[in-house]
Amino acid sequence: MKLFYEVLEESAANLIFSSHSVASVLAMLMLAANGDTFTELSQVLTLPCGENETDNLQVYLEAFKDAHESLQVGSAIKLESANRMYIDNQYNLNSLYEFKSNQYLASKPEKVDFAQNPNVARGQINNWVESKTNQKIKDFLPLGSVSANTKVVLVNAIYFKGKWLSQFDASATNETGEFFQASGDPIGKKKKKKIRTTSILTIFSLIEAPMMYVQADLQSSTYQDVVIVKLPYEGGRLSMYILMPREGYDLSTAQDLITENLEFDGDEFLDEKVLTDFYMPKFKIESSYELQGTLTNLGLSLIFDASNADLTGLNVNPEDKSLHVDKVVQKAFIGNV
Repeated sequence: MKLFYEVLEESAANLIFSSHSVASVLAMLMLAANGDTFTELSQVLTLPCGENETDNLQVYLEAFKDAHESLQVGSAIKLESANRMYIDNQYNLNSLYEFKSNQYLASKPEKVDFAQNPNVARGQINNWVESKTNQKIKDFLPLGSVSANTKVVLVNAIYFKGKWLSQFDASATNETGEFFQASGDPIGKKKKKKIRTTSILTIFSLIEAPMMYVQADLQSSTYQDVVIVKLPYEGGRLSMYILMPREGYDLSTAQDLITENLEFDGDEFLDEKVLTDFYMPKFKIESSYELQGTLTNLGLSLIFDASNADLTGLNVNPEDKSLHVDKVVQKAFIGNV
């Protein structure tokens, strides 16, 4: 969750972000890391405590594998997490590393020709991401983002598609509905409106937006001046939690509820189901992050250090310490349209 909060602090726009998926690509590195590089990764990923690092890593990877597999069960939802390490083809990969990465993380590293054909390598990466995300995420790596000096790129792309347990009535959508949005650059017709909050006068944007409608038995509550509504997806395994400040309160009130509860579980705040008239704007969010700076802020710097990174478990030649990570990139897509 700390990674999510760090990204939230850096972004003023709508965002979608998965800390779990970033952890999966960092776990790929942990399988190859040694010395201080392993220590940094284990601290950022909060491995179980104990003297035996090998056992701790085993426990972490088994738990991660179980969690990932549980998200893939059922046909009502589609959650694609396209995780892969791309490495320059001048390196010969350690076969034991490849086996473990595939066994625990369902992903094997891919060799590409960064040194001689960086733009071709970029195209290969982009094509793979596009195919894994049902063509929703395109141009994952922009032109110029890799070069002949690139050694390792960690790729993480997220695509989610699910059906609501209680379907919104398309015929009831109000195409000219009104929605209050915190100050920013919303899309659509807008006018500024001043609203008195508990402490300051906040500028909101009153925008015209298509508003969907459903009448259903939903769980909701108001907790610490935040309204929480649970919208389950078909199958009952996943839900979306809507958090919004109560009238008269700033958006930060909702954010604070999460940041003050590091292991946030929306269910613990909810009341019993009641018949609810629920309105929500149509939305589509696509976010892209290069996470080198963010991860460094969290204490993970050695993997990016060309002189001191120890990823010798990747290479057949354990004496070759030239491998280091150039980029960690996540791009994610979600929408209800």
